This record gives sequence, C-alpha cells and structure tokens, in this order.
Amino acid sequence: VLNMRVFFLLATLLLSQANGSYLADVDTSGVFATCPVTLANITDLDASPVLEFDNGQKLYFSSEDAVIAYTTNPKAYWLSPFELPLDGMDGKVGVPNFMGETFYCPYSAEEMIIDMKTPRVVHRGGQNVYFCCFGCIASFWTDPASAWTPEAKTK
Repeated sequence: VLNMRVFFLLATLLLSQANGSYLADVDTSGVFATCPVTLANITDLDASPVLEFDNGQKLYFSSEDAVIAYTTNPKAYWLSPFELPLDGMDGKVGVPNFMGETFYCPYSAEEMIIDMKTPRVVHRGGQNVYFCCFGCIASFWTDPASAWTPEAKTK
C-alpha cells in the first residue's frame, strides 16, 4: 500500500494539470494555495481542480489525480500533530489567506466571517476547511465525505 501511495504521488507530480473554478464572490487574484496531496504551489486558483464542499467552500489541488487521491483517503492529507504548520503568518491564517471573507459551514450553512478564532481542519500545505463549531468538525472527522457536494462524492 505504501509503495502504491508513493507511486501515485510521484505520478501526480508529473501529471499536474489545471482546470476548475472558484466562488464568484471571492477575489482570488494574487492569492495562492498549496496542494495538500502533492504540496505543489497553486498560483491560479480559478484554473485549478477543486473539491467542493456543501455550502461553497473548496479545496484546491494541482491535478485531478490529486483530487482523487484526497477523496480516497482524506485524513492522510490533514496536518498531523507530528507535522509543523507553515512558517510565519501563513501557518497561522492558512493559504489561501481568507481572513475577513464570508464562508458557510458545510454542515449547518451558518455564515462565518473567517478570522483567527474560526474552527478549522488544517491540511498539509496550509489549506483549511472552516466550520461553525467543533461539533461540525467532529462530523467531518467521522465522515469527511459527508461535507462534500453530491457531485464531488462521485469523483
């Protein structure tokens, strides 16, 4: 299983391509992300493949293969207690930096203005998925796919 995972990561790095979209009401110009699967830098969020969550949040990926890897085993790409967050403010606010943006919880649809206190699941490379409360985080930990849009669940 480990050799297969290493092969898949290497293949994903070689086959990176971009296509996708982002929420129309969030300006992504000048904003970047890091793919949680390949750790590749993503400079054009509007063109990168995404995994869409119920109520509008998205995770950005370097390729469709990386999206498939994530949906196959999402917990493998969450920041573990044995890994350090990114250096400086990027590790505190996350990348992309969505501080001050309005997002909606994937479970409750509660409106959240993203700030340092917003509960989140931090991913490898610094991307975050935001939640209204720790109960919703527990739901995500229990069944990550339950937060994805129906279309994303079929990938």
